[in-house]
Amino acid sequence: MSLSIKLCLVLLLGLILLPLPARAQEKKAGITVGQAALGNVFVPSPNPISLPVDLSGRADSLSWELFNGWNVLVAHGKIPLTPGAGKTTVQMTLATPGFYVLKSSLLSGNTIIAKAVTNLAALTPYDLGQVADNPFGVDTHYGQNWDPSSVPLFATMGAKFLRDGSDWGVVEVQKGVMKIPASFQRAMNLANAQHIHVLQTLAFGNNLYYPDPALPSYQAAPYTQEGYDQYTRYCTFIVDHFKDRPEFFEMWNEYNGDFAQGPAAGRPEIYAAMIKTACPAIKKVNPKAFVVGLSSVGIPPDWIGETFKQGALNDLDGVSFHPYGYSLAPEIMEPSLAKLHALVRQYNHGQDKSLWSTEGGWYLIKSGQLGNREPITDFVQAEYLVRAWTVMLSQNVSHMFWYLGRDFGAFPNMGLVTSDTDPRGKYAPKPIYVAYATLIRQLTGFTIARREKSPADIYDYVFTKGDNQCSVLWSRSPADIALAGTDPVTVTDLFGAATTLYPVNGSLNLHLTQAPVYISGKTGPLVLPLFHLQIPATLAKNQAFPAELSVSANPAPSSLTFLYGSQQPKMESPMQKGNASVFPFRLDPRPGVEEEIWTPFKLDSDGKAIFLGSHHALLFDPVTADRFPRLKGLDVLLESITNNSRGNAAIIKSIHYVINKETKELAVNQELAPGSTHDFQLPVDHLQPFTLYPVSIVATLDNGTQVTATNDVSYNPVPRHTIRVDGSLDDWDLSHGIDLDHATYVKLKEPRRDAKDLGGKIYFAADDHNLYMAAVIEDDVFFQNYTGANVWRGDSVQIAITPLMPWTAGEWPAGPHEFEIALTPKGPSMAEAGKLQRPDVKIAIKRQGTQTIYEAALPWTDIDGVKGPLPQFSWATYVNDNDGHWRKGYLQWGDIKTLSGMQPFYFNSKP
Repeated sequence: MSLSIKLCLVLLLGLILLPLPARAQEKKAGITVGQAALGNVFVPSPNPISLPVDLSGRADSLSWELFNGWNVLVAHGKIPLTPGAGKTTVQMTLATPGFYVLKSSLLSGNTIIAKAVTNLAALTPYDLGQVADNPFGVDTHYGQNWDPSSVPLFATMGAKFLRDGSDWGVVEVQKGVMKIPASFQRAMNLANAQHIHVLQTLAFGNNLYYPDPALPSYQAAPYTQEGYDQYTRYCTFIVDHFKDRPEFFEMWNEYNGDFAQGPAAGRPEIYAAMIKTACPAIKKVNPKAFVVGLSSVGIPPDWIGETFKQGALNDLDGVSFHPYGYSLAPEIMEPSLAKLHALVRQYNHGQDKSLWSTEGGWYLIKSGQLGNREPITDFVQAEYLVRAWTVMLSQNVSHMFWYLGRDFGAFPNMGLVTSDTDPRGKYAPKPIYVAYATLIRQLTGFTIARREKSPADIYDYVFTKGDNQCSVLWSRSPADIALAGTDPVTVTDLFGAATTLYPVNGSLNLHLTQAPVYISGKTGPLVLPLFHLQIPATLAKNQAFPAELSVSANPAPSSLTFLYGSQQPKMESPMQKGNASVFPFRLDPRPGVEEEIWTPFKLDSDGKAIFLGSHHALLFDPVTADRFPRLKGLDVLLESITNNSRGNAAIIKSIHYVINKETKELAVNQELAPGSTHDFQLPVDHLQPFTLYPVSIVATLDNGTQVTATNDVSYNPVPRHTIRVDGSLDDWDLSHGIDLDHATYVKLKEPRRDAKDLGGKIYFAADDHNLYMAAVIEDDVFFQNYTGANVWRGDSVQIAITPLMPWTAGEWPAGPHEFEIALTPKGPSMAEAGKLQRPDVKIAIKRQGTQTIYEAALPWTDIDGVKGPLPQFSWATYVNDNDGHWRKGYLQWGDIKTLSGMQPFYFNSKP
């Protein structure tokens, strides 16, 4: 062999043996699970389903696990991979209708080198073309350039309506020239082909006509007859363009919110004038056009009533509103809907008009984020839709729309399906999508018959269609119930899985939680339940926990089998307690679940289900410090620490804490029994009332583990004193109160110049009948040219008060009561937001130099109807500033919109 050949071989061998990155690097390991149908939504589910999987990197195998909507493992598998395999296929069976999550892992040996999560859904067929109408709709933004390819997913779900629109500023870019954008037209054509009606919003200003540099064009609402005429030309163009198909229209969007600024400023008389100009012209172009209006933020009776009083109702076929829940449970809307019906009858000669909830929804919220103990997760969001829609159907709301169809922009977790770039899959279904589809399939064609009488926390709505009956049931707190019945019924869960429930001794037994169930079949009133499940509602992560089942049926059912998710625990020999046989058992933890568990269970007797339900529990670390420490006076900081374990004691050795820039250490050596909570009283010094103090707490356990809590705390005493409300503060103790110079200023339009631009103090007192508030607000320019629901736009004071404290457990039963106080052109005004001023509210306001002096007496009965003084409550305020153009900013103490930001007040206490 020649020398040159030897050298070449040596060089070649060197290149082969070069370490990375000298030679080409291997591909990074990764998994991409594809779709076998749009969004991986299957109707009906072909079994088995084959999902294509793209792979990168070197791996030996792909393992996968399939979980149902309750996060219970229902199938799994492992696929060997050949070296360099770039593709494979996962085959699975979706055995029952429902929501599913596929979790895939790429393995090298036993090491996971890549993961992927994919959402899927299996639905029963629903032919929208055979449904002339149903109440169910979805808000979309095809007018904001969404890809129209997602339209069929909403038809598959069963929504008969989409709500969308092409805004005036988009349609008329050049004066006098109007054109529908091609992408919006494609979406509307596709919706029509899918048998979907579209409620089109006729909305927003146009900077061709309103070139106010201080306002975005969409906020510049018409406010003159010329403006109404210009807006009407846009409306009639849209109506004429779409008059060859069933079309529905909505006049503007959230006019009483931020979408009508400038001189219009959400004024009901201007909105009514705009309606009275545009609606007759719309009907002239298309007499069959169905027009709804108001589109209000919430259901504010004073703004709605004033709009009706101005004559807007006469030209509308329906009334629309947006009852967003935010952090509140859905049931609170029930009385507001009844009042809205009454308002319509009052201004419509005693006759009803259809009510349309054209936007509504809940954000995802972590536990404690807004002061609520319980989180709003994907699962809770799904159940809230069902509960809200059921309540609205029971109150004869004709149509309801969920905001939003898919995750989008500023609303990344409001969608029924994911965005087009989500790693879970393009337009992949979320739990709420399947819950909505299940609701539609259960209640299409049914009408409300009644709400059965039941304890306060239990909701039982009965719907009928001919001789068929479907009941929707849930409970705000766990409850064992029984309904009278002698025949089997079908119980369908949140995601569409159905089980036959058999009666025992003339009763059908259920364990209800916040997750609704549907019962198809005849049932009677509530009777005494025969079964009780005792199971913890708070658990330590990754730890087993005890439970017990109590059976009081006589004779007792035979061959009992208890199935909890995929577990079948061994039931110990029963203990006798009175007339009941009690079976104790233990349940294993649910690995990989971080925040909460929702687990279905059933009790079988000889293979037949006789007791059904679900278990809900919040999951915590084994030991946790309460995230809401609080002051007990000005010398004691109170912190609660909980042992969430159901089997192990915990010992707190010491607590380190920082408040008012002072650091303290306290040795405690306190043992916490399993499932117990201890309140630690921590000494503090040199604190002042009505002052926010950041606090940091670190508790150390005997095993070295540390638990922490950080928050703002304050101690705010309210002395017992009866005040004469006359605008003079002579009878007030002005030594203690909120100093607004220490409040957080939130800039909206212009910066605060100095304390004379906005500042002052707020004071409190109370007696057996009233909570008194006084404020001395320093403001060199006073401007308040608004009335009713719009007073917050001008100089004013907004306060929020609630009997709840930030450490309240469970769902909020109601939100804070928000009151607006202002010196309006019609005189002093104080009213709860969205409501008319009550005659028993005493108010005095006067302007004195550069100061505005507010004084008010708020009856305790206006706060959740309490009959006497609240010993403790939460409070917050905004002090608004307007120098003659717009609401430019506000001083904020606490947070009106979130319970966790509100501050605790204590009646009949001293600093």
